[in-house]
Amino acid sequence: SVMGATGSGKSTFINLASGSNLAVSDSLESCTVDVETSTFFLDGRTVTLVDTPGFDDTTRSDTDVLKSITDYLSDSYSQGARLAGVIYMHRITDNKMGGPSRRNFHIFRNLCGDANLQNVLLVTNMWSKVDPDEGEARERELANKERFFKPALDRGARMLRHDGSQESTYAILRHLVGLEPSTLLVQDEMVNQEKDLAHTTVGADIMREVKEQGERHAEALEDLCIGIEAARLAEDEETRQILQEEARKAREKVEQIRKRRARELAETARRRAEAQLAAERELRERDKKEREGQERERREGERRERDRQERERRELERREREEQERERRERERRERDGQEREKKERERREKEKSSDSSMCLIQ
Repeated sequence: SVMGATGSGKSTFINLASGSNLAVSDSLESCTVDVETSTFFLDGRTVTLVDTPGFDDTTRSDTDVLKSITDYLSDSYSQGARLAGVIYMHRITDNKMGGPSRRNFHIFRNLCGDANLQNVLLVTNMWSKVDPDEGEARERELANKERFFKPALDRGARMLRHDGSQESTYAILRHLVGLEPSTLLVQDEMVNQEKDLAHTTVGADIMREVKEQGERHAEALEDLCIGIEAARLAEDEETRQILQEEARKAREKVEQIRKRRARELAETARRRAEAQLAAERELRERDKKEREGQERERREGERRERDRQERERRELERREREEQERERRERERRERDGQEREKKERERREKEKSSDSSMCLIQ
């Protein structure tokens, strides 16, 4: 997966490596609306690069972007896909790693989790657009400052340069190809722990930021209202109009944040309800399968019992037939023996009778 700020060169890197034609932005307006993938072969291995939208998108909220990314990550993980590594792109041309850049990287860290940083590459690019000495100074600052990349590097992440060539993309990817696949923190939380997005580490952090942002705008609006009233009392019409315009913009911002938070809460509730319904369906299906299994076992048990009884009946009949046959043969044997005795007895009598007759004739 390739992540980073809007305009940091994610799509360009992927196109260069894979020969794809993903839309590329040359400004801070993102061309990557949803997650896209490109598959190609590198050193005889199939490599799939995942392009993600940036969190500082000018047209979408961070929550929308996060949902797109986490939906893909959780769905692919559920289907058995595993990430060999994650690349985080950073423009070396950025004069400073200011608040938005640090926030971007903070979100990235919360997505990945510290346990998976050995599978993370922090790639600086656009070196051709900066003075080499200046670029190296920024690189050292990124690597050595606690508020930048140092904590991630200390936990196993690696920092590499991309010089804009295709061979450079291959060299970077070879650091990841063949690594033991990892499970990102957000994948573990959403799939294995069955948390909804709002209750993951990264989701809860963004929701907290949105809430705090709304509170700050509300406080600013309150201060503007006080200023407007003060200008009215001082009959300072120009200041009052300026403050009213600022207050109007602040109200719009507060309303935008309120609506966005309401949408996010509604989306969270919807996803939770869907998860609950899915869990209930799964439970019903499991109960149904269990009942069907029990019914099959009952029928199978009855069938086995009938078969056993049938075998016993047949065995009993066989034994009865054998016993009857044995008795028949015994009767026949006795009859033959009796007949044989009678025959011998008749012959004996005949002999005796014949002998008696002979004696009478002699006399």
